[in-house]
Amino acid sequence: MAHFYANDLLTLINVPEIEQEQDRGLLRSRQKVRKQQTELRSHILALLRRSGRCYQQETQHKSHWCLWHYSWINRVDEESSGSLKVNLQLHYN
Repeated sequence: MAHFYANDLLTLINVPEIEQEQDRGLLRSRQKVRKQQTELRSHILALLRRSGRCYQQETQHKSHWCLWHYSWINRVDEESSGSLKVNLQLHYN
């Protein structure tokens, strides 16, 4: 150990306090949830596209995941039947 210290090979570390570690955990959880949300949204859009439903073509609106888009998805859900309806309800509701 003295040899490493003498050759400046040791690095000082800072052990985080409990609150700091909890904050880091919160940030990690938030990042994970945001990633899951993005993946789920992409899955829903792909599901609708495969079913022949395209928000931008049907409504002329360009922004997804806005109030109009949510209303459109609810309307598609109400109009749907069978496996599409079950799939939408499973992922969206």
